[in-house]
Amino acid sequence: MGKKSSSNKPELKEAEKVQAKKEAFARVVRPRVVKAVKAIELIGSCATSAYNYNEAQITAIIDALQDAVNNVKDRFEGKAGSDGGFKLPN
Repeated sequence: MGKKSSSNKPELKEAEKVQAKKEAFARVVRPRVVKAVKAIELIGSCATSAYNYNEAQITAIIDALQDAVNNVKDRFEGKAGSDGGFKLPN
């Protein structure tokens, strides 16, 4: 009898690695997205008459959030992203 080929084992291990990475991504990303959306909703709740804010502050908030979303998009598209900061103007 001839020897059995073990050439499928490396492919199987690679497929298992890919599957494990997919599962890890799904496990990690969902709670992070939920947390980010809730945080954005909390920021939106500041847009009431209970607070006093000006146009420059609104613009800074929206720009910072948009920059963060654009950074995430760039990273998923394989482009270099930057870790930006935020400073609320007076």
